[in-house]
Amino acid sequence: MNDKSAPGISNISYKLIKKAGAKVNDLFRQYIGLCYLLQNIPIKWKISQLYLILKTYDWDFNLAETRPILLIECLCKCVVKITTKCLGNILNKHKILKGPNYAGLPGESTSASLSIINGILEDAREKNKTV
Repeated sequence: MNDKSAPGISNISYKLIKKAGAKVNDLFRQYIGLCYLLQNIPIKWKISQLYLILKTYDWDFNLAETRPILLIECLCKCVVKITTKCLGNILNKHKILKGPNYAGLPGESTSASLSIINGILEDAREKNKTV
């Protein structure tokens, strides 16, 4: 995870997580395991903060002149990344996803699916059809 990424409401950053040491990381794994067993995600992990970064100094209250960033809890992002990676490896190993469903797997790309969609849209435009 990127150390320069901004932390969420708790102010627990990736840098802090990495420096916490083996005992704290073990407690974190136990906590995540308990969340999984209880099928309960902490409420604070469901809350995020939206900030608008101004593209120009004189933005004149035009939202198009801003870039939104969403601050999500770093611990939550770690869990999502680990879960996604493990699930992706399982889906890859057992060849569960077939056809155009492969795009979200590790090492795969959405470019083929996007090319197909783009072709359909271009054909519809040329022939004046609805999609």
